Amino acid sequence: MCDETVKEAVMTTIHEHIGFMDCDSLRKETGLASPDLFFALESLATEQKISINIMAVPESSRGHFSRSEYLYIKFIDLLNRYISCERHIGFYASQLFITPKYLSGIVKKVSGETANYWINKKLLDIVKVQLLCTSKSIKEIAYGLNFSTISSFGKYFKSQTSLSPTLYRKTYSSI
Repeated sequence: MCDETVKEAVMTTIHEHIGFMDCDSLRKETGLASPDLFFALESLATEQKISINIMAVPESSRGHFSRSEYLYIKFIDLLNRYISCERHIGFYASQLFITPKYLSGIVKKVSGETANYWINKKLLDIVKVQLLCTSKSIKEIAYGLNFSTISSFGKYFKSQTSLSPTLYRKTYSSI
């Protein structure tokens, strides 16, 4: 278990930097040794207080983000904040004051994956964690993630995993 004061220091530093920063800067600002920092980050991610996104940064641009990289980072930040209620690329594009087509192009260019891939991945990650790590009912999970019906939630989950939410929970919660 990670010391709560260490986790709080990491959270405070991340918030001061508008929710994103690189590991070197985070290590320098918190004064933590790398193993302690990574342990705190792992603990915070496990508690779902942070989401960790790993992105390769070219040697020539370390510390400086292109507009595309900046918009991609902001997209991921918005996604982490609003995924439980917004799953349409148009919402995220409007928050960034760009068109959905432009956002799609940027996300594909920077990450190699489409914006819809990231939306579905983040949503699916949250659903899986809630199915395996909480005692919430399928109905509570579905409505908490803004699905209009339990049926639409079940169809979505099955289309992504080939398993129903109930079968997924039964299969993987015993591991």
